[in-house]
Amino acid sequence: MTGIFISYSSKDADFVSQLREALVNQGVEEPCQDVRQLKGGDSLEAEIYQAIDKASYFIVVVSPNIFESEWVKKETRLASKIQLKRNAEPLISRLISLVSPKHGRKKLKIIPLILDDTPLTALQWIFPKEPAAIRISTAPGGISQAMPDILAALDFMQNRM
Repeated sequence: MTGIFISYSSKDADFVSQLREALVNQGVEEPCQDVRQLKGGDSLEAEIYQAIDKASYFIVVVSPNIFESEWVKKETRLASKIQLKRNAEPLISRLISLVSPKHGRKKLKIIPLILDDTPLTALQWIFPKEPAAIRISTAPGGISQAMPDILAALDFMQNRM
């Protein structure tokens, strides 16, 4: 599996840390958790763009807190643009990627995780077209309960074969 980027409000950082740990414990490569790996002096926007552009999966944590986060909106719009661009690759590029995977880029899959009782209408705030989402509880055991759906969305079993 290549590159997972997680977009979230800083107010949901504790939940995202638990999610990251649970994913790694399942054998998923460590996701990029936006600014977590940036150093002082790095260009925040450029680094985030590069991380999203390298990703094959973009997880966005949807909670009431996203309404106060311009970054979640920026990151999600950027991911949507990248997804659209990759899906529109000419046929010849797709054929080349079948023969030589290094030359092709995997499509970007956007996976919204909706926390607790966050209304589905929250997706309309950040997505031009509403993708299918996974509902997840922040209560103890919530991540474990949703993990099979998350791993399926990440095509995890297919990537392990």
